Amino acid sequence: MYQSYGFVEVIGYIAASACADAMVKAAYVKVDRVERIGAGYVTVAIKGDLASVQAALQVAEEVAHRFGELVVTKVIARPYEGCLTVMESREEGDET
Repeated sequence: MYQSYGFVEVIGYIAASACADAMVKAAYVKVDRVERIGAGYVTVAIKGDLASVQAALQVAEEVAHRFGELVVTKVIARPYEGCLTVMESREEGDET
């Protein structure tokens, strides 16, 4: 089964934590990573099947709107293997 990726970017770690919590409770997704980008921006990356990722991001948008901190959400449906290689190398600390 192909995994899809979803990203939600918010301002503040508290909003990011609330979004991550709501997403895993609302849909069958796994939090892949949480990255502090800088200037208060935090990105939460999730993965799962496409429908679950879409449902989780919809919930995250609602939660982030309550905090007033939503920047953007994005779904990458079943990404090409080459994209996954770049994303995984980023996890290992390899700045590419």
